[in-house]
Parts: sequence; C-alpha cells; structure tokens
Amino acid sequence: ISPSQAETLAAQPSWSKILVVGLLVLLGVLVFWFTATPPQRGQGPVEHVPASEPMVAVLPFENLSGDPEQDYFSDGITEDLITDLSKIPGLRVVARNSVFAYKGSAETEQQIGAELHARYVVKGSVRRADERLRINVRLTDAKDGSNRWAERYDREISDIFRLQDEIAQRVVSALQIELSAGDRERLVRDYATSIEAYDVFLRGLDHYGRRSGEDNELAKDFFERAIAIEPGYARAYASLALTYTIGAVNGWGASLEQSLAQADALIQKASQLDDALPQIHFVAGEISMYRRNYAAALDELARAIELKPSYADAYALMGWVLHFAGRPQEGLEAMQQAVDLNPRVPAAYYMVQGALRYEMEETSEATRLLELAVENNPNYQLARVFLAAAYAAQEKYEEARWQIDEIQILNPDFALADVERGAPIRDPAYKERFLRDLQRAGLSD
Repeated sequence: ISPSQAETLAAQPSWSKILVVGLLVLLGVLVFWFTATPPQRGQGPVEHVPASEPMVAVLPFENLSGDPEQDYFSDGITEDLITDLSKIPGLRVVARNSVFAYKGSAETEQQIGAELHARYVVKGSVRRADERLRINVRLTDAKDGSNRWAERYDREISDIFRLQDEIAQRVVSALQIELSAGDRERLVRDYATSIEAYDVFLRGLDHYGRRSGEDNELAKDFFERAIAIEPGYARAYASLALTYTIGAVNGWGASLEQSLAQADALIQKASQLDDALPQIHFVAGEISMYRRNYAAALDELARAIELKPSYADAYALMGWVLHFAGRPQEGLEAMQQAVDLNPRVPAAYYMVQGALRYEMEETSEATRLLELAVENNPNYQLARVFLAAAYAAQEKYEEARWQIDEIQILNPDFALADVERGAPIRDPAYKERFLRDLQRAGLSD
C-alpha cells in the first residue's frame, strides 16, 4: 500500500473502519500465528514431499523445576534451539507450531517422528534451581528408535548461552553435517550478555505466543524491559517490532500507520545492532506487504530464508505475497515448503493455499482447502471471505450466502466496498472476478 493510501486508511477513526485494518490481511499481512488457531493434533500436511536433507524435530523440553510458572524458561530454551538449528543449511527443522502440539505428549519419538516426517527427534528436560541449570538432552533416530547422542549438563545459569551453543553444535555433529566457517558462526549466539535481560525476554516470548490483545501488550512490556536492561539487545527490538505488526493485523492499539512506523523504527534499530537476525527481514517483509511493495517484500523474505533456511512462516508469507502479485504457481511452491516444515498445518496455511487455488480458478480444490481453514478456526474471517467467493464461483449460492452471514455475525459492518478498497490484487481481471463472486455470494456495498 502506498504511504498516501495507508494514511487514508489510518485516518478512519470509527470501529466500523477497523475492519479495513482487518482487510489489510487482504493487503498481504500474515495472520498465520496472529489470528489462526494453534495447530491441532492429528492434522497432517496437505501433501508431503520428501526432501534429501535430514529433518529434525525439537520437542518442547520438559520443565522439571516443580514450578509450572517456569514453563516459559524451558519453552524458551526449546525455541532457541529450534531457531539455532533452523539456520543450518542442509538441515531441515520442524517449525515451532508443529512440535509444540506435542507438549506433554506420552507418544514415543518414533511415533512423533513418523507424524512429523522427521527422521530425528531431539527431546530434553530443564531444571532451574537458584543459580544452577541442569539440562538433559538426547537425539533419537526416529526410524529405529536408537539414540544417536545424549548428554547431561550441570552448569551455572550464567553459562546458558555457551551451553545452548554447545548443544546445537553437538546435535549437528551427531547428524554428521559438515559446517562451513560461516555456518559455525551462525551457531554462536550473541543475543545478550545479561541473564536478567534474557529471562525477561523469554517471559515476553511466552506472552507473544498466546495470541491475544492483552498478552500482546504484556509481551511489549517485557520486551521493553529487556531493552531497558540491555539497550543493545537486537533480538528484543526485533520481537518488539513483531508485536506492533500483530497490532496492525488485529486492530489493537494504535492506527495502522502508527503501528507500521513503530515496527519500522524498531527493525531499523535491530538492524544496526545485528542485521543477521532473520526476524528483522521477516518484519520488513510484512511492512512492505502492507505498503504493496511486492518486490521489496519478496527480497526481504528471501533474505530471511537465506539466514534461516527452515523458516516455515517466511515461506508462507512469501506464498501470500505471490498470491497478490499474480504469481500463484510460485506461491504454491512456497507454500509447499512451508507445509513441509510445519506439518501440523495452521489454518492460515490452508487459507493461503485455498486463495492461490481460487486465483488459478481451481475452485473445487480451493473450496476443500478453505473449508479446512474454517473448520480449524471458525472465527477466521478472511478464510470465510475466500470460501464464499469459491462457493459462488461454483454456483453454490446457498453455501456462499451462509459464509457471508457468518462473516457479518463476526463483523456486522463488513461490506463489498471494504474488500474493493483493501484488496491489493495486481491483476485487474482477477480482482474483478473476486469482487463479482463475493457480490454473487450476497455481500453488498
């Protein structure tokens, strides 16, 4: 979206116009982990394409502290290990959303590996007591259940960053993956020097993952506190920027343009501190998508994937950008990469794949995928918009009208004019078809 268009949208003050912000999801903002429900157990991928690189799943580390309030710490260590391993070329790592569906699961590594298409599974536990940290970790070959590597660590809490580096390096070594000098550097973290800042940051990450307006504000507070403790904490700046793009998607807090400006300023600061953080380029891609700069968005996402080859959501956002840019076949290829890395398919992945199929006029397949998106998240307004259009394209007007009715229960002010104003579809013929199908579905001006 151009700056002038964004200012026009941002200047509309009433809540009835917040739906325009909602339609900025139609402007290409990823709602994958913002508005979609968490992945459900038992959902497989739309299609699995085996890859030559080994796939590893890092399961949520068990919190053995005896205090459930410490879950954020064990979850944070898990997420950091996923992030570190995701940066290694030649290794494919299952996305956080999929592995966290197994938190507390009694299933074996072999069962989980089979469900996630992962050859290897990392499992561990964390016990934090005063200034001591005890971590048990093992790497299992899910094909036959054999242990490839296991270790027990008992360290001072101040040694946590070196310990995380060591675990990641040992996993890579056990998988017999050859690392270049540059790859080794990727496994050496320099996220923070302050344990206090890191602990506060993990608390923010915990709230960020809960996907609500209230938790998003709490996440902001924790990230800001981490920055106050350590002003050079690049990762905290990048994560704080993500809270503002979430706000832009959901209409929380400030106007769209204010949220974009704040996110932009934060990633500029983060970039000055550490431009190698993949999150920086993901946020930059989101902002460019909001502003309809497709080329810039794709460039930023390509950079994010270069830095983190197993970045499932970056592939998914790329698929969404390509949808609006009029390149649906490439969009499907990007989505296949996302699904392969995130096999417990989120509702929004189904939505994007359905929108791409609709764009290609493959309406039966589009309907199947969009129905899955709505089934997984009944409040997913955007999925219902595309589903209504897909039904209308097949002359299933009763089903299409039902979707419009459900949308207007969620958002009584929703109208065709809002879609027309907000959809950044490059191809005029496609945009006209989309609007015509919604009109045939019963969406009025």
